[in-house]
Amino acid sequence: MNKISYGYASATSGALIWGMAPLYYRLLNEFPLMEVVAQRAFWSCVLFMVVFIIQNRLSELKQALNSTFKVISDNYNSDKIADKKSNFFELDSLNTINDFIKARAETDSSGLKKK
Repeated sequence: MNKISYGYASATSGALIWGMAPLYYRLLNEFPLMEVVAQRAFWSCVLFMVVFIIQNRLSELKQALNSTFKVISDNYNSDKIADKKSNFFELDSLNTINDFIKARAETDSSGLKKK
């Protein structure tokens, strides 16, 4: 299957799943909402772990879970963490949500500049 056919098949199947989902959710009215959400989250994680194992991509998953900076930046160097420029890992300086958002934006933008 070439990339164009694969793209069409993916888009069609995604649209079908999206369109049919309300019929499935209507059957779940008798269960508590939080239980349904928790089950979906849990089984999604299990399913994607199986997919990553089959594709032999666990190292990419570990990298993604470790840090956004590591995912965005190709030339990540862990020695830079101790540097004053990269003290965004220090949680003491994150007193408000705005501090966190600013640190996250600086990390992402510096990673994108390097890439």
